[in-house]
Amino acid sequence: MVNEVGEHARAERATAETWVFEDAEMLARYAAEWLCARALASDGAFAVCLSGGSTPRPVYAVLAEPAIASRFPWRRVHWFWGDERFVPPNHPDNNYRMVQDALLLRVPVPGETFMRSRPVACQRRKQPLPTRLR
Repeated sequence: MVNEVGEHARAERATAETWVFEDAEMLARYAAEWLCARALASDGAFAVCLSGGSTPRPVYAVLAEPAIASRFPWRRVHWFWGDERFVPPNHPDNNYRMVQDALLLRVPVPGETFMRSRPVACQRRKQPLPTRLR
């Protein structure tokens, strides 16, 4: 198979599975256990990209429960942001605040493994944004 840029691409057939959970709590528990198992099975550092909003909050809360938190390899996991909102840090809609309340203040996450994003409002920038990407 040849893709749009003329490179030979390997075609693979994707298989999909559908999982149905009784409720959101069961889904959150499954996701937290899955993440814990993946982190424990990895060698060395393990990266997790955090998502904000209300949907992942139950997963973060379950990760902080003693049954999982006591097994999770906190020192080997590096936490990154997939998104952040342009609201003050103490605002209820701030994603960092949500993750901090649901997870970070409840488990031993070393500060150097957590890469907090800090959105910068355009009006606060000292230099104008470039008009063209280089």
